[in-house]
Amino acid sequence: DTITLTTMPGEQSMLYVLAGNGFLNGYGLVEEKTLYVFKDHASQTALSAKSDLKFLFVKGQPLHEKVAQYGPYVMNSQTEILEALRDYQMGKMGFLVEDF
Repeated sequence: DTITLTTMPGEQSMLYVLAGNGFLNGYGLVEEKTLYVFKDHASQTALSAKSDLKFLFVKGQPLHEKVAQYGPYVMNSQTEILEALRDYQMGKMGFLVEDF
């Protein structure tokens, strides 16, 4: 089986192979538990399965924003992370602040 992965100009994309292996036209063999990051330009690439192949293909426009990370939290600043940690500790995760 073969599938075509398409990206548009300005999009960033990546392929993560969950299980199995295959062949990515222009790249070569793709293997299980490996992340492949594509260049930032429009393209169409054929992905062929050599065995049962499970994968995740993600693409989108870059945000061009700062990123801060702590554990499972990803925000734009350390201040926002501290606010998220405080909200979690106060039991506010999953609820609108206006509801309290």
